[in-house]
Amino acid sequence: MKRYIKCFLLACLSMFSLLSKSQDFNTSDSLPVLKIANEQLLVILDSLIEYDKRCDFYDSNLVYIVHIQPTEYTTLIQFTSSHKLIKAGNETGCLAKKGHVIVVRGIYDDTLFEKT
Repeated sequence: MKRYIKCFLLACLSMFSLLSKSQDFNTSDSLPVLKIANEQLLVILDSLIEYDKRCDFYDSNLVYIVHIQPTEYTTLIQFTSSHKLIKAGNETGCLAKKGHVIVVRGIYDDTLFEKT
């Protein structure tokens, strides 16, 4: 039982650390504008947005985040959405898709995106 409590507290502390370092974007912030270069990624993003439109939490101000993280053998791509955009400091660019802002975080992968 103590092990689970320690894990829970560690997770809470990690989230607190992440949130304390993050901040809101303001009007003086800028990111490079990207274009999707990978057709499969385009299909996934289109499907995600269309699926979310049927969900209760959906509204037109929803911001999507694509986080790209390399591993030893592959690249992990994580999709999340939020009603508020928080600056994490590892943003590599942004684009617009179906009326939504999509922010790309993590490494820049030129097989997935191209800078415009």
